Amino acid sequence: MFKDKKLLRFLLICTALYIVWFLLYELWLKPNGKLDFMLTHMVSSHTVSVLQLLGYPLSHEIEGVRHIVKGPEGKVLIISNACNGLILYPLFIGFILAIPGRIKAMCWMILVGSVGIYLVNIFRAVLLCLIKMKFPEYLDFNHRYTFTIIVYGFIFCLWILWINKFSHIKRRASQ
Repeated sequence: MFKDKKLLRFLLICTALYIVWFLLYELWLKPNGKLDFMLTHMVSSHTVSVLQLLGYPLSHEIEGVRHIVKGPEGKVLIISNACNGLILYPLFIGFILAIPGRIKAMCWMILVGSVGIYLVNIFRAVLLCLIKMKFPEYLDFNHRYTFTIIVYGFIFCLWILWINKFSHIKRRASQ
């Protein structure tokens, strides 16, 4: 069925990693809640810190599992577990692991890429707060579409970088 063994290997690795992540998250991490809480807390705290550096008098409060960015006039943004970016890391890492490369390069790419994804998510949350404060009518569109494209576009660019600069695929093709 599959003529290209590399494609079959890639698909099998991606499927296996997805199943492992799904089971790990659904059976242990999600019910436990600590990882989601910690990451959501970090995203909301860093978002508020950046906005405070920009001169906005905002604070961060926790209401149940939701983290609230508050201003003088009330809620600015709710950052829930779905917005913490947790799903992005295994997606990114799984792709890197599924494309062969040197272990050292893989580790660096996973580390640098994960930090980059985190920073892009903070940037996203900061801009969503600014949009909510200045142009609230544009919040929903930007939340659903603009920043989804930006975040996944960033991850796609990291994958392309991995393939073209660090993976064995690029080296074999150029030899």
